[in-house]
Amino acid sequence: MSNLKEAKAKIKSYKKQKYPNTKGVYMSGIPGFKEGNAFYIYLDTDNNELEFINFVEEASLPLDRIKEAASITEQEVEEYEKNRLGSGLVTSALIGPVGGLIVGLSKKKKKKKTYHTFLSIVYEDKAGEENTLVFRTPSASNTSLYFNKFLNSLKPYLPAKEAPGKIEL
Repeated sequence: MSNLKEAKAKIKSYKKQKYPNTKGVYMSGIPGFKEGNAFYIYLDTDNNELEFINFVEEASLPLDRIKEAASITEQEVEEYEKNRLGSGLVTSALIGPVGGLIVGLSKKKKKKKTYHTFLSIVYEDKAGEENTLVFRTPSASNTSLYFNKFLNSLKPYLPAKEAPGKIEL
């Protein structure tokens, strides 16, 4: 963003246009962005892109480059991990980079029974490589529904998942 006034005006215009949106704390996936910064995430239906914006940084992702989007909670990863041997490396291989990240975070704090929910967006970058954007909820809670409304708005723009073919036994 070139200046704070411009950023505020852009966020205000997105709110006025009532684009589907959510807030998230950036974890990984955008080169040069600082982990831990809070972002507004807008589904800009006029320009067919996701817009990630705060008062310092801004990025956009064309919707046609998104391969998959989902949310997962720390609790879901912890339950999965209890049934497996190994640690974050095994989880990362099995349920992706979000799982490895969550296991690493969950091992650090075991005090409360509140959990963050993570938004994972798998996309193809400009070089054709697959990457994953990860955002977490601004605060821990007991709900896994934080990103669901936003994901439901995003779903029509995602590629259709193919149903598994007939399996012969």
